[in-house]
Amino acid sequence: MLKSPRSVLLLLACAGAISSFASLPRFSALVSLVVAAGIGIEQVVRLSAFRRGPAGSILGALVRPFARKLLR
Repeated sequence: MLKSPRSVLLLLACAGAISSFASLPRFSALVSLVVAAGIGIEQVVRLSAFRRGPAGSILGALVRPFARKLLR
């Protein structure tokens, strides 16, 4: 059984990468594959980093400028 939401995100990122790979000749499938693979790689790195303590996400740096007004 999956232990954390990060594991679920890793599983869904892998599923997204596989489904994007199946329809790869399209440009949108290539973009989806790159994004899903990036999220999957980040989750693998974070899962290993969580053994040592808290770990930040690269997605935080990408989302923070757009959510700045909401966080005030």
